Amino acid sequence: MAKIPRVTLRTSLLAWAAITLAFAWTGSRPWLIFSAAEVSEPSPVEFVRKKDNPFVDAVAGTICAGIAFSLLWLNEGHAVKIEQLLDLVRRRVREIGTSALPENERHLVFLNGDARTTDQLVLPEWGGVSAPANSAKLRAQAFMYQWEEEKDDKSVKYNQVWKNHRVNSDRFQESGHDNPMFPVAPTCMKLAKVAVGDFVLSKKMLGKLQSYQPCEVSEDVLQAICANPRMSAYLGEPRHFQSNLWWSESSKPALFFTLRGNVGSSPTTPRIGDLMLIFEYVPCAAVSLLGVQVPFEADAGKILVPGLRCRVQDRAAEICEVTPPPLPIKVHFTEQSFGEDTDYFEMSDVVCTDPLEPWEVGPNQWTFVPLQFNENKAVRSMWIRANTATTNIADEMGRTLLGENEVDIYIEDDRSIILHLQHGVDQMLKMLKQTLNCVKLASAFLDGSSPDELCLAFEGTYSCEAVIMKEKEIERRINAGVRLFGFLLMWESFNYMLRPLTWVFSFLWVIGTVLFFIVHAGTFACACVCSGCTIGTAWIFYRPAYGLFLFCVPLLVLYLSHLRANEQHF
Repeated sequence: MAKIPRVTLRTSLLAWAAITLAFAWTGSRPWLIFSAAEVSEPSPVEFVRKKDNPFVDAVAGTICAGIAFSLLWLNEGHAVKIEQLLDLVRRRVREIGTSALPENERHLVFLNGDARTTDQLVLPEWGGVSAPANSAKLRAQAFMYQWEEEKDDKSVKYNQVWKNHRVNSDRFQESGHDNPMFPVAPTCMKLAKVAVGDFVLSKKMLGKLQSYQPCEVSEDVLQAICANPRMSAYLGEPRHFQSNLWWSESSKPALFFTLRGNVGSSPTTPRIGDLMLIFEYVPCAAVSLLGVQVPFEADAGKILVPGLRCRVQDRAAEICEVTPPPLPIKVHFTEQSFGEDTDYFEMSDVVCTDPLEPWEVGPNQWTFVPLQFNENKAVRSMWIRANTATTNIADEMGRTLLGENEVDIYIEDDRSIILHLQHGVDQMLKMLKQTLNCVKLASAFLDGSSPDELCLAFEGTYSCEAVIMKEKEIERRINAGVRLFGFLLMWESFNYMLRPLTWVFSFLWVIGTVLFFIVHAGTFACACVCSGCTIGTAWIFYRPAYGLFLFCVPLLVLYLSHLRANEQHF
């Protein structure tokens, strides 16, 4: 085989280096040949100027990897705690009727019956739209068609989507994608005082009632809505249609309002600024309830729900969501100014300008708090099973301690995996403002997505065992969703940790493309192995009896093999 002359080899290498440098400096990265032809990757000069630093990405990836490992580990601990709480329910629950007995205070009780209310729910800000008599809650949701900015490593994209809050376009990287101000409250809600016999449903229980029905909107209500000064920018001829939002399992009847100047817009072809309204209510019906029985007190009637006007930091705002602590109130600022459009605050920071409508306290009325542990998960021992000493239910002597957080707040809870994961992400983002501790961030995610507590309300008449099994299945699905989220977070964090390497590969033309895909395939394999080992190890760790069994079985096999070898020897 003839040898390649040194001059030819050097010339080829220099030519390859020159072509690669010119390609990377002025053109696209190699793997972008699979994208649209119009998309171009910035040159390295622009890459540095935009501060898209691969070393910063590597640091962020390291933190995310720590969060992923912690999340997968703590999630297995949460699964064990829920199993213990459900076992405790089976041992200690008292199945009762709709009449309350004082001796059941601070005990687990289960009952079912027909929910009733005498409250009439009306939304004055929406033309007086009302729910039928005997309705548990009434909700109005407003969605605006807006621009949304989406950034990635390759480009900046602008999508047109329906949003339940204003997307501030003032901070968009490129001009020409302006969103108007959100004219109305994104969400308005009214809650009724719902009772089953002597028991008043807690706000957490009301959040689990999700059988929403469309409201009938009369012509008088439509005219009142159109006459609202906040709707002056819209044409006064709303159209009825069936909305198909991606997060909704089914279509919902909605009203479509066209922004003045949007010629040719329709429900099927909306334009930026168009508005969609959905009015829904939940009727009272038969329910099955499980929780810790406590007296119904006056301060339990303070109702903070989405849609309440308030002032925060001397700015007008509206409560758009109530979330688990810390910083339990999420507000949407209605005044345009510098800063975030939405942010989280403590209850003490929110001054409501709308009058609160507390529930009246009647004689011999009781309510429920969740079955909880009485110590924070960072303090309590994982080896001790849930019992009267570790939870907020009373022992034989009537003694008890309060749970971790028995504050009754309304949280919308349709028990879907997507919604629970979103609550977890919100909690983690709130904690991210205070610390970079990976364990605390993962713990905050679980506090939002799947807290260690049980306060059950199912629509329909079920036995206690059926309710336990339904809750167990829901928790199993949420646990699987958190596992999948942790795996995807781990995979993405590994990719970010190797960003300096893949950035170098981007200058190696076709060879860099091959190496890029090899690296991503390797990170996927590593994420599979690491997440699987973490879940498996945590599963055994939180179940010491099973771990001891798995440890003893190989030892027993080795011992029996040793005895057999000795017998054959003799």
